Amino acid sequence: MPQKQKSQAAIRQEFFDQKYSEEVDNLVVIDNVPKVEPTKTTKLLAMLTKKIKDRVKAEPKNIELVCDETGCTVGYCFVEFSNDDEAKRCVATMNKMQLDRAHTFLCNNFAEWDKLSTVPDEYVEPRIQDHTRSVGENLHEYLCDKPVESEPSLAREQYLIRVQAGEKNKEPSFEYQVYTHDYQIGKDSEIKEVMKLEAKQIDGVGPWVQWSPYGSYLVVVTEKGVHLYGGKDMAQMGKFNHNDVQMIEFSQKERYLMTWCTKSELHVWDVAQGKKLRRFKALPNEQVNVPIKLYRWGPDERFLVRLEENNIYVHDLSDNLRLIMPDPDKQTSIHVPGLRCETYDREKQRQVEPPVEWSPTDNLISYWVPERGQTPAKVAVVEVVVKKRGQGQPDEITFETRAERNIFGVQRVHMKWHPQGDFLACKVEREKKGAGGRTVISSYEMFRVRGGKKEWAVETLEITDHVVAFDWEPKGHRFAVVHGARPSEHAVSFYTMGGIRKGELKLIRKLAKKEVNGVYWSPRGHHAVLAGSDQPFNGKVVEFWDVDALERLSQATKPEALASVEHHMLSAVAWDASGRYVSTYVDRYHLQGMTQEHGFRVWTFQGKLTVEKKMQNMWQFQWRPRPPSFLGETEIRKLAKTRKSWEEKYRELDESEGTRIQREEEEKKRSATRDFMRRKAEILALHKERGYDKIRTDLWTASGATFHLEGEGFRWKTETVDELIHKKPEEKL
Repeated sequence: MPQKQKSQAAIRQEFFDQKYSEEVDNLVVIDNVPKVEPTKTTKLLAMLTKKIKDRVKAEPKNIELVCDETGCTVGYCFVEFSNDDEAKRCVATMNKMQLDRAHTFLCNNFAEWDKLSTVPDEYVEPRIQDHTRSVGENLHEYLCDKPVESEPSLAREQYLIRVQAGEKNKEPSFEYQVYTHDYQIGKDSEIKEVMKLEAKQIDGVGPWVQWSPYGSYLVVVTEKGVHLYGGKDMAQMGKFNHNDVQMIEFSQKERYLMTWCTKSELHVWDVAQGKKLRRFKALPNEQVNVPIKLYRWGPDERFLVRLEENNIYVHDLSDNLRLIMPDPDKQTSIHVPGLRCETYDREKQRQVEPPVEWSPTDNLISYWVPERGQTPAKVAVVEVVVKKRGQGQPDEITFETRAERNIFGVQRVHMKWHPQGDFLACKVEREKKGAGGRTVISSYEMFRVRGGKKEWAVETLEITDHVVAFDWEPKGHRFAVVHGARPSEHAVSFYTMGGIRKGELKLIRKLAKKEVNGVYWSPRGHHAVLAGSDQPFNGKVVEFWDVDALERLSQATKPEALASVEHHMLSAVAWDASGRYVSTYVDRYHLQGMTQEHGFRVWTFQGKLTVEKKMQNMWQFQWRPRPPSFLGETEIRKLAKTRKSWEEKYRELDESEGTRIQREEEEKKRSATRDFMRRKAEILALHKERGYDKIRTDLWTASGATFHLEGEGFRWKTETVDELIHKKPEEKL
């Protein structure tokens, strides 16, 4: 049976996937190229090269003639240029150029052809969508919830719960609910079951949902794309058609979205317009199992970093993701010899973070390079400098090195920026040979980013133990380290940088013998939770600490936690966006068995329990993030100074809300009491009218009880049932 001939679009796509990876803006497709035999392809290439040089005034980087199985050309070719500007000139100058009477070139940029190739052959009349509900939609209306319209909004927190409800077609089915945390009565109210689609099953974890960074959207990933839900009624706000998505990543302010699928394609989308801006082709290898991690959003959403071996590519989102090349001859943004491109450590069989990180607040890129022969390892910070030109002129973008640090004897470096970009901590791992074998010891290189005279000063912190966890205090200058050789010997050390612009690195307090493996700071700083999750800790210790009070305490005084509790089989700890509440929960992802332990608890930051719920087969618990405050640090400090003038108002509001809820509860009880008394009066009246024996008969008949009547009275029929519960096995002689 003859094989079905491939379509022209299929041949082009297959050829493109084999020859090219990511750059499509610098690629041009030329149609109506003469069809020649294999012996004449060299002559045809020479002719095409000459024509392109004469018209475009630039030499093509590569020309690929597409050939069939016999080696004959099929009538079109791919031309690769050094940059997208040359490609645009080629399309402008060579499109509809007549080569001879039989051949007139048709030139198209491959990115444009890729869009046109998806147009269906048959016309489908577009469906008129109802946009009335999305016009002026307040995506953060939940922060304006008002139990009573005349009173101010309570801005109560919300969270998402995902629970396995059963099976459908032998596949697990899930329920999704969004709850509002009601701190007044400790009973959280369900808002809406938001899931109406069959979500995608990924690696046995279950359908995949998450909040966007500001909590504007609930993201649901299905086999056919990514769906966004939001607004007052949690209606669908957008859809991005990308099949088999495995991972997504929003930009910091939710303006852009990146999706990665199993075909190793990465798509960049404009969230508001639902428009695909660009496609990248990233083929995973032994060191890169999650290619999306090699792409990093800039803090101001203008730049996107792409990592490759020995190179850092920076794309300008404001200019159609144009690649920034200060030196056109190098064809890259930042050339870094020895830079690794990896997300997986094959030797230790673990996931690792890529060696490039953005500052969360500034256009600063940090990276590290491993040792190469006699060349030491290096940590460096590069700033993306944007210089404005005249009106209508493109900005001048350059890269300037701000700090460098050479390090010797390094096995690996882990970088962690301070949430406000004030400091950069670089964990340096080294191997130490001892009597018990090789052990890993750590030290920290602490960079001051905004230190005045000490700007970019570097201080070293030596830690002789194995480091388990490290985390910065948000909106502060302290950090915590969990360290120790064995779980029973873990200790938690709190350090301070002494301030943002001045001070020195020093130890605040070391808390010894803490069976924990994580420190969880409040989003507002000041308070932290120490907890031991998963094996072998299993939630034996969950402690709530006031770090401000700990720092003021003298070394001679024994420190005490605000509260110390236990949560059996603890999976994780999560703070809400306000820093008022923290949840501890047990989910099925971490604990497959013991479903009776699944559920969560919500605590105040002082360690007071407000809500506890058991939910079998709970897969996910996630607080809803909040958008940043409209108030700056100066306004917040002014409010703190005038707290006494307004805190009484909100205390009264809390009390009135508590009183209102109490009144509603009391009214329910009074209503139930009235119903009971009314029914009791009816029964007593019936008893008086008919007599005691007769009333008992009527009542039991109405209730459906089984008995035998004897005249005006009744008697119970007793039945004895013997059931074998357990049989002891016979002992063998």
